[in-house]
Amino acid sequence: MLSYPQTWAAGALLAILTVGFVTRYDPSAVMMLALGVVVVLAVAGWPLAMSVTGTLSARQFAVRDDGDADPCTDPDATFSLQISPMCYTE
Repeated sequence: MLSYPQTWAAGALLAILTVGFVTRYDPSAVMMLALGVVVVLAVAGWPLAMSVTGTLSARQFAVRDDGDADPCTDPDATFSLQISPMCYTE
């Protein structure tokens, strides 16, 4: 989820809005606490929003299309974690 560009954009937007609000309005301690709660809810809600829209599962379970990748020579091949007897040349 952290490699998703929109996650970085949402985090940056949240940080900019939070710093902007604090700088502009100079809130009291109670308002700072409320702001902290809103920020925590926004951060906690991001994975939930990704789950509801299907983005999270689509990114988690996506299979990369490697075409004709050779599992013996391509370390990034999808099936490279499986030990294949055809890779042994002894």
